[in-house]
Amino acid sequence: VAAENDANLGALGETHFGAARGARAAIYVKLSGQGIGSGLTINGKLFAGSHGFAGEIAHVRVDDDSRIICSCGSRGCLEEKIGPNMLQQLHVNYGDEITYADLLSMIEQDMPGPTRLLQDAGRVAGRALADMCTFFNPNVLVLDAGTTRASEVLIDGVSEQIAQSAPPFARRGLTLKPAELGEMASTLGSVVFARGSALGTSVSV
Repeated sequence: VAAENDANLGALGETHFGAARGARAAIYVKLSGQGIGSGLTINGKLFAGSHGFAGEIAHVRVDDDSRIICSCGSRGCLEEKIGPNMLQQLHVNYGDEITYADLLSMIEQDMPGPTRLLQDAGRVAGRALADMCTFFNPNVLVLDAGTTRASEVLIDGVSEQIAQSAPPFARRGLTLKPAELGEMASTLGSVVFARGSALGTSVSV
């Protein structure tokens, strides 16, 4: 039995069949109602790190003043700012039972408040991604917020922060793209992962 998390499988899917096809180094980021995750690929292979935790952007520290303890035991993690907690900002004006699916629907309707909320989420995530781009130097950054329109809104915020916070050499040749495969990304990534495991060919570095 071989197992891998959905963000890493999504990264493999988009690298082999989607927006990051042919990328020498790519970062895949998925935002959902459960939070944010990412996966890294190099020359089509997953970079999982020494223990499988490379790319755990949810636990990058983005708030030095936070008093909230994250599930990982640290404070100020990106996970606190993006995901379920993000939706609480909509409750006063849009109702107490707003889900991430509702947010996506409102963005499809170009409602300014929800659209601004996702752009702001992109700015918060973009600060962490700027650092990741500086260290990892990808040529493609793929973002999946659930729909093409939502992904484009997220990209607006992320690109703004990368332009401000990443040095020119990290931005040179970097392309930000909305994900192409949607929910199929992790499924197709699973095929790549399973095939590599079965054949004994490496799918990770």
